[in-house]
Amino acid sequence: MELSMALEQSHITQPKFVLETEHLSRVISDKRLVDDITIGIQKGEVLAVVGPSGSGKSSFLRLLNRLDEPTTGTVYLEGTDYLQIPPQELRRRVGMVTQTAYLFPGTIADNLRFGPRQQGKDLPDDTITLLLDQVGLVLVVMLLARKREIHLERETIVALSRGIVQIIAVGSIFIFLLRGPAWTGMLLLAPMIVAAAAISAHRAKGIPGTFRVSLCAIATGSGTVIALMTLAGVLDTTITSLVPLGSMLIYNAMNANSLTLNRFRSEVESHFGLIETALALGAASKQAVAPYVQVSFRTSLIPAVDSLKSLGIVWIPGLMAGMLLAGSDPVYAAIYQFVTISMILSASGLTVLISTLLIRNHAFSHAEQLTLRPQAIPSQGKTS
Repeated sequence: MELSMALEQSHITQPKFVLETEHLSRVISDKRLVDDITIGIQKGEVLAVVGPSGSGKSSFLRLLNRLDEPTTGTVYLEGTDYLQIPPQELRRRVGMVTQTAYLFPGTIADNLRFGPRQQGKDLPDDTITLLLDQVGLVLVVMLLARKREIHLERETIVALSRGIVQIIAVGSIFIFLLRGPAWTGMLLLAPMIVAAAAISAHRAKGIPGTFRVSLCAIATGSGTVIALMTLAGVLDTTITSLVPLGSMLIYNAMNANSLTLNRFRSEVESHFGLIETALALGAASKQAVAPYVQVSFRTSLIPAVDSLKSLGIVWIPGLMAGMLLAGSDPVYAAIYQFVTISMILSASGLTVLISTLLIRNHAFSHAEQLTLRPQAIPSQGKTS
């Protein structure tokens, strides 16, 4: 890789330079994206970095803003090692304009105010109006329709095969558990939670720590509802009642968590440029992904909310149908089913809340660098 730099300087103790790099390098998979750059820029000086496409210009600029972490070397801002400066403070002092323009959620005025607000400033309405009048922004919206073929044959066959084996195994375990004390029901619910976390984490490939997040969210969400409803006397402590209802809560919590993680990954990958633009302007990582966390939360609860809204009108759940077939009073069966669906919504909502609070931290490094990216996008910027 060839990258020409105008100045060659070594680091000195006195802040002679406003911005200085010392043996700055970044290596990914044995490929040197930035190779041992040492420069110093004085106040008021302009430095142009020139090179062909793919030579590392964007990679170098990303290192200056610390959107990527250097493999070796460092950057000094007014004599201070930027590794010692909080990422937000650094990015508010070292501005970066990305190659692609992005619009943040909200109005045009909100977009114009976003950058200054990271500096503690607020543009008045008359300034916004003046800017809009002078620039004359034009919004172009393109709607693209694309047909996609979705193949789930292999996954369905595997799921059916596993389901048959697993449900028979569970039935065999029930034979032994029914003979034991009530607390043995927890012996079955605990591995169910672990299995649910593993299955759910599989839906969020590319995000580190998803199993721990899923385990914590599902265990807390479903476990809290099970414990509270048991203490309130709503759930019977007998194995024949606790385990089936508990498994329903765990199952629905798993589904909600899977939807959350999958949607969060899709949202972040789809808006990675927008997120990095916000980071480059000095926004906190939580602020940069907040809109996508909210979308993930709302989307994941749609099935549970719709199930409750359509209860008795669009569908009669299996639990109520089974009770009616067994000769139970219809009103009692209806109330019991409503309570069960409400518990499912509560467990799912609590699970999703915990999952979204935890997973957003796993999309960034300790230096608030976005680590979750589309597969087609490398972990650093390539110029074009």
